[in-house]
Amino acid sequence: MRTIQTRLAVVAIFFESIQGVRGLASGGAPAARNTRKKKAKPKVIENDAQVLEQYRSRITRAIGPNNESDDSWWSRFLEASARPLRRSVTLTPRGCEEDICKTILSNENVLWTRNGFYVNDDVSKDARHVTGLLYIQEAASMLPVAALLDDFHGQKTQNEQLLAVDVCAAPGGKSVQLISTSKEKITLIANEVSSSRLASLAHNVQRCGTCERTVLTHGDGGQLLTSLRDLCDLVLVDAPCSGDTQSRRLNISLAAHIRSAPSPQQTERLAKEQKRLLLAAVDAAKPGSGLIVYSTCSLDPAENEDIVNAVLNERSDLVLFPPPTAFSHFQTNALLPGTVRLWPHDTHNTAGFFCARFKRLGNTIHTSPFKTKEEHITSQQGRRQQKLTSYYNQKANLNIFEPSDAVTNYFLRHFGIPDLPAAFPQSKLMRRGTDLWLVPSRIPDCLLSQLNRPGVKLLQAFGNKPTSNKDLENAIKADRVRCTHDFALAAGHLSSCPLLLHETNHLLAYLRGEDFMFQIDSAIAERLKQEDSSITILVAAAKPLLHPHRHIILGLAKLLPPNKREDRESYIFQIKNQLPRDLARRDVHLNNFFC
Repeated sequence: MRTIQTRLAVVAIFFESIQGVRGLASGGAPAARNTRKKKAKPKVIENDAQVLEQYRSRITRAIGPNNESDDSWWSRFLEASARPLRRSVTLTPRGCEEDICKTILSNENVLWTRNGFYVNDDVSKDARHVTGLLYIQEAASMLPVAALLDDFHGQKTQNEQLLAVDVCAAPGGKSVQLISTSKEKITLIANEVSSSRLASLAHNVQRCGTCERTVLTHGDGGQLLTSLRDLCDLVLVDAPCSGDTQSRRLNISLAAHIRSAPSPQQTERLAKEQKRLLLAAVDAAKPGSGLIVYSTCSLDPAENEDIVNAVLNERSDLVLFPPPTAFSHFQTNALLPGTVRLWPHDTHNTAGFFCARFKRLGNTIHTSPFKTKEEHITSQQGRRQQKLTSYYNQKANLNIFEPSDAVTNYFLRHFGIPDLPAAFPQSKLMRRGTDLWLVPSRIPDCLLSQLNRPGVKLLQAFGNKPTSNKDLENAIKADRVRCTHDFALAAGHLSSCPLLLHETNHLLAYLRGEDFMFQIDSAIAERLKQEDSSITILVAAAKPLLHPHRHIILGLAKLLPPNKREDRESYIFQIKNQLPRDLARRDVHLNNFFC
């Protein structure tokens, strides 16, 4: 009986819902359950003029009181924002040695950095960009590093390297520029909080050959700076921002870009994060000599001058310290003298940018806005995270690996490098799991367990994977290791027997990741005869194919003996390409970029 009553009740509810729908369709009153009013959606501004006018109201006060009533700057600003950006490149450590700058006489130099040049053609597919001699970077983005290194004389002894931190490093342009333009020897800690952007940072650091002096960390930039309190000579905070000046870089209209930019509420949250990062950077700088550069690619004063003024008001040990050379090419910022604004419509024709340099004066102790590592572990979230990562930390620990005859003999026998550890006096050998790394000695011990990439990976063991230094040494003696691309770029120039490519077709075939036949010299052929099977060799582009003054190491390859007798007698061997897959480019070509 109850089952029948239940079924009847369900049928009644079903017919009531149908009647409610019919009532809505015929204009009748909705059912009682549908009387709740929907929230009104925020009104979307569809008119481009309204979007641009709102944006203009936010940035107008940065123009200065004398120009706010003049509409000519706004028309020039809109006109410049519609033009494409000038192409520019930075010379990397692999390309800016000796007098290479003199070989680019046909290209205009970027005024505020000696390694930046404007180019007329797209070099993204050029062999010099693929091999890491050049890094494509917008001219305005070169200003923070130029300001950071301008007229800097830190507290540095003769044999000590300076410690620098790039807090928000991805995709890596400023990190590469910092290493390539520093006259002083600098060890760089490049940090990125985003996992997706960390891959691009690692790719560019490896491609441009800066692994020897650069270590990568993955985590919150504020917590990293808190763990480096009073230790850093140079701190670069290229803070996350609204990016309202990216329309020229993305080649879209300014109105369309402003629509997709963060909302005012999101910009307020960004401003809080920018302030927190800058305060943490001040704590990390060395008292009395540490320099900090704060920059954004935004023109909104709420993300620039307001942040600088707020931090200066809170920190009595911090002053603006404008660089004498880098800032001399720009007009004084009317809203905050001592800082620089780059406008799209000024004489330099760059993207919009803001930059300020500070100096820390004393050892004033302030509470960091970020938790230290110990405070984070004591929290509930920190304890949970520590349990999840405890196994990884055991595998990621770095152990000192004392140089031995096994290591020396391995590199001498295979690559003709007599004493590799002695060639890098500012680094030390360390083992992480099955890998042998070359780690900069300047890195503080408290940071070793947090490194994502601790420097140059020299060797990687295979087969019976070693679990101790002794096991790794035995694996090296037994040739159960393979060299890495990092080793080739960092130490390949020390080799006495690289395979030199003199022809453009061989160079492009290697950069495309292809195998090819190649006629080797008699010395390499004799070495191959002494081995039972194939050998691993270093491959280099002979001068002046890529560089006017020296050979450029490209990577590693395996040399396979030919099957035909006539090829063996004429020294024509097969080159088995070992270029990493993510570095191979099928569309690479070689232009007459250098004179």
